[in-house]
Amino acid sequence: MVGYIYLLKIICKSSILIVEKLHFLSKQVFMPNILKKKEGNEMRLSKCCCMLIAVIAALSGCAKTVVDNPKDETEISDENILPNNTLPEETYSIEISTYHYKNINVEYPEIQGLKNKEREKDINQLIRNRILSEIIRTEDTVHLNELNMELECRITLQSEEFLSFYLVGESFIDGFKPFDDFYSMTLDIINATELKLSDFIIIDESLVKRLKKSTDVTNRSVEGGMDKKYLLFEIHRKNKEWMFEAYAKGLYGFVLEPNAIVIQIGVTYASGVYALIRLPGRIVDNQFIFDEPVKETKLYHKAICLN
Repeated sequence: MVGYIYLLKIICKSSILIVEKLHFLSKQVFMPNILKKKEGNEMRLSKCCCMLIAVIAALSGCAKTVVDNPKDETEISDENILPNNTLPEETYSIEISTYHYKNINVEYPEIQGLKNKEREKDINQLIRNRILSEIIRTEDTVHLNELNMELECRITLQSEEFLSFYLVGESFIDGFKPFDDFYSMTLDIINATELKLSDFIIIDESLVKRLKKSTDVTNRSVEGGMDKKYLLFEIHRKNKEWMFEAYAKGLYGFVLEPNAIVIQIGVTYASGVYALIRLPGRIVDNQFIFDEPVKETKLYHKAICLN
């Protein structure tokens, strides 16, 4: 299109030169002998010139109308305009840091890249307080010097709304046997707060039934080769009232996954100290919706019920 405009400009200039040349020749040829026709010839040449200029101007005007709306410029502008005047979705990255002191090595996550740096700072402070003050107990120097702890951080869910992770490993005090450890944390990224199990699901009898009926269970011992039937046996024989109170008080942790919620429960030392029960479902409007309704079936063997 630009080349077309350039060609029209050349034609316009050439036409003007031709008109000027014709006008000059008319003076040389007609003036000596046809003085009376001078005015008429000049008038006709002027009219021709005007008509030619008008045609070129019209063509130039049509070409200009097309150029005023270039396709490329429109597409670039559309890419920069967000629908409904919304801002780009906020993202962040996770960096795994390690606390190290003598025989203590504990991994924990730190978020980076939030536009709101104050909120980013608050979230990281929540994580550090939980790790350092409640798990490692750095203020207790006697405990710190006797503690042996190795914990690995595993991220189970990272989204714009939530960050869910757990620390898994073992720890022991000098002179005692090691224990398998499980610590979890789920954070509200938008409000920079820690969330509880009761923030997502109702703690009631139906939850206890789901936990007892689930066969999707694991822990470090199972990962190491132990048959999970021992976990299932212990979970199935737990008292439902005790379970209800334990979860209502927030005694056990949980983590979110993209398509499930994983809930901790205590078991014997021989079975691994804790078990993780996975219940499939999804989060809708900040509430966890289970994939299947709980079935109304008997949970206990008759002999156990009589006890």
